Amino acid sequence: MNPALAETKTHAFQIAWRDGTIRHRMKEALRTGTFSKSLALYNFFILKIEDVCRYPQDDETIITELANYFAALSQQYPQLAASIKDKQALRVSRRAIQVNRMLLNLPGAIPVARPWTYLDVGCGNGHVTAGVARALKMRPRYDDVIGLDVLPFPVPAGITFTPYAAGDAFPLEKESIDLATIFTVLHHADDPVQLLQETRRVLRPGAVCLVREFHSPMSSDYFFNYAMDLLYTGVYNPGDMRPGEHYKAMSTWHKLFIKAGFEVVHIRRLEETNPFKPFMALLRKAGA
Repeated sequence: MNPALAETKTHAFQIAWRDGTIRHRMKEALRTGTFSKSLALYNFFILKIEDVCRYPQDDETIITELANYFAALSQQYPQLAASIKDKQALRVSRRAIQVNRMLLNLPGAIPVARPWTYLDVGCGNGHVTAGVARALKMRPRYDDVIGLDVLPFPVPAGITFTPYAAGDAFPLEKESIDLATIFTVLHHADDPVQLLQETRRVLRPGAVCLVREFHSPMSSDYFFNYAMDLLYTGVYNPGDMRPGEHYKAMSTWHKLFIKAGFEVVHIRRLEETNPFKPFMALLRKAGA
């Protein structure tokens, strides 16, 4: 964890909100994300954040209050749930397009002359997994799609959900996967390098992995990402998920990809106006 976050972890949300620059980024992320379809509901939620951050409170107290308020808003205004669903559909479409564009940097990365297997590490509800599989024109009952996660999510038909315990070896055979994706998962892992090494282990020789993460070179990036993750895991999707803690600069992630044994074929920033500063890396199994 970043030292700046470690010392203030229990009050990180309030610290982030009280910083004018970070608060502006958070407002922009909320306005263009969860509340993009309703300026009125956005304003309601911002006023609630202002209220709960008015006096010193820890993250758990703040997130509990915001979660209760968000649940009440969602019940009273069904358009909020519809807006979130629409944003998810756009995210799936955008991710599929990005995957296809990144794979153009390595012609022939996807085998077409035989059945092949796609693994999504940290698949969540599987919606992005299914969208990527469709974009790659995977053939039902011929090619295989595997979703791996530490939490037991229900996933769409056509995806084989495979649970695993964080830090353990993946319950998959060595060199059995043709393509892997790890989308905004590494910052949640206790040991990101171990997760990358496990992904490399199950890839076939010469196979590739696509990673999406956030470029976080400054302390302000850590606080922004952690605060937004508190909202995502504690307010919008309350349950067993916990916020990520391993936010790093793109150059640091680049070094960790190499440390895990990957060749970095291509790495680039995405969505320049996105306040989360996402990037995507195309990695190939090196030493095969």
